[in-house]
Amino acid sequence: MLKAATSLGGGIGHEGDTCGALTGAVLSLGLYHQGGDRRALYRDAASFYNRFTRYYGSSKCRDIIGIRLKEGNNIRRFLYKGVICMGAVYRSIGWLFDLMERDSSKENKLLGLHDASAIPTNGNTDCSALVLQEISSRANLDTSSLASALSGFSGGICRQGDVCAALMTGILIVGLVHGNDPEANRLTRKQLLQVGWKIMQQGNRAFACESLHPSFAASRRAEMLYQDCLAHFGSADCKSIVENQSSPAGSGCCQSLAKHVSETTLALL
Repeated sequence: MLKAATSLGGGIGHEGDTCGALTGAVLSLGLYHQGGDRRALYRDAASFYNRFTRYYGSSKCRDIIGIRLKEGNNIRRFLYKGVICMGAVYRSIGWLFDLMERDSSKENKLLGLHDASAIPTNGNTDCSALVLQEISSRANLDTSSLASALSGFSGGICRQGDVCAALMTGILIVGLVHGNDPEANRLTRKQLLQVGWKIMQQGNRAFACESLHPSFAASRRAEMLYQDCLAHFGSADCKSIVENQSSPAGSGCCQSLAKHVSETTLALL
């Protein structure tokens, strides 16, 4: 799972979209609730999402850190803002344990959420499952480990309309193939300093150098998948894509979107 999640940093392939501390937490909740009641997962994911966005005022990396990593030499500025990201990571870990340890009814009452029974199930429009099925059958790739972890992304993170679940599925599959397992490939302090120095020299061009950091091969492909989604559907957010009547998903049917993401992901693999 760590390898699959390689490209979540920097707001999905450094694109400044949904914060990696948030998407990583939703993946964790998917694993925590695997094999259990899907409504309990939606309840906890919605609870976490609301707490995160209320604290930071946004779910987007670019809003939280105040810069867009891909513009100008902002990557250099980001090196001085890393403390914000670490704060988000550790705060998210604490919030996750709050959800796991506290009585869920108290948590729902605190955040003003509806009863779990009111939260809809995935039904037959689970675009994440459609992408997993398509790629598994055509690429001879075992993606079963991702199914539970991705459950909380339905409807743009538990029906919040955030990042598209089909896109997130493609991102994780790219990571499964091209990503970096930080436990198996831990960089030394010297290597990290060398990477930092190169980034200071090259600025945003550093992202294009796949040999510079073990995560960049997956991140570059995640960027391509993300930009393709923007080009074809006008947004990476579930709510915006569905509301855009000119998009293939505009009618509310996500099958065509899932098929397009599957095709693009297969090409990037």
